Amino acid sequence: MLKKTIEKEFKKSIWEQGFSLEQNVFRILEKDGWQILPNRNFFDSVNGLTKEFDLLAYKAETKFNTTLFTILIIECKFNPDRIVFYVRSVKKQLCLPQFYIGDFIKKFISEKEIDVFFGNIKKYKHFFEDVEQVFGYQTFEKIEKSERNQTNNKFEKKLYFKARQDLSEKRIFGAINTVMQATIYEKNIRDKILNTDTFLMYFPVVIFSSDLYKACLSDRKTIKTQDFFHYKSGMAFGGDKSLNEFDIHVCGISNLNNFLDALNHVHKQFSLLFFKKIRSGK
Repeated sequence: MLKKTIEKEFKKSIWEQGFSLEQNVFRILEKDGWQILPNRNFFDSVNGLTKEFDLLAYKAETKFNTTLFTILIIECKFNPDRIVFYVRSVKKQLCLPQFYIGDFIKKFISEKEIDVFFGNIKKYKHFFEDVEQVFGYQTFEKIEKSERNQTNNKFEKKLYFKARQDLSEKRIFGAINTVMQATIYEKNIRDKILNTDTFLMYFPVVIFSSDLYKACLSDRKTIKTQDFFHYKSGMAFGGDKSLNEFDIHVCGISNLNNFLDALNHVHKQFSLLFFKKIRSGK
């Protein structure tokens, strides 16, 4: 009997935790028509280690001997605890992907035109612009304790939430750093000759298994669920390279299909602009 109980709990743990989340994300992407490369290696320059991220998914269009790629760099995180993002209001700002533009392509399209394209998106604009900035995050672990009720002298279960900085570092910062470093690596390994006629848009994405919460700096009484966040972060480089700003898309798996709808819209509309520029420039 004990062995059966152990096996049951073991199997339950397998399907409720991280690996099943990655598999669920995989299935959603596959159904939506994305090509997927799992468990891709990259070099983490911050920690000086070779690591892997969960999924690279892409869609590609080829015309006029040029290719446009829309690429998702995805890290999946199982979160049995509650994650809160602290936000403050800011002026409207664009949330842009990272780009690799081949030398041949640079003749036909400019960074300014890319900014204008994302600034003019209407239908899904909340995925690519923001009026709130995440300035912090925290993980709260649910804890149940038995305490004696002073009135009736009986033990009762009490529920608490304890802030866990170690889990925040592991689950949130770890995931954000992974997709940033992986994106840098994917851009840097492009061959200038082989990729001279390619344009690559990289979207770093962190996907959590459960609801996410928002706490507003301006209203400390309001905490509510929110299914999508942008996390802006900068990577400092040595030498004469300036700060490289990253926009990381953070969502729960329940909102992944909506985000994919927005990405499909971007891929389709930007393809029209991209190939029009190539055709008119040739």
